[in-house]
Amino acid sequence: MTISLLLAGIAAVGLIGVLGLFVSVKLEFEARSRRERERIEAILARVSEREQPVVVLKSNLNLTPRPQLTRREAELVERVRALAAASGERIC
Repeated sequence: MTISLLLAGIAAVGLIGVLGLFVSVKLEFEARSRRERERIEAILARVSEREQPVVVLKSNLNLTPRPQLTRREAELVERVRALAAASGERIC
């Protein structure tokens, strides 16, 4: 009987600890969310105060292997055409 009460007490303390951690994490997430919301609102306020529109630059640089391959293929075709033109042969 004493052992079962001890185990029940340990389980109750464990559950209270888990509940406390859950509440702590929830409050921390809410505080972080509030800080981020305030930071975003401050940034939006600064942007709206500007007279000039904000320009977002988009990079058109595509560095994947496929465009590099097609660029190499195009260079190869041009080289073959130049060689054929120099030798007087016709390429379809």
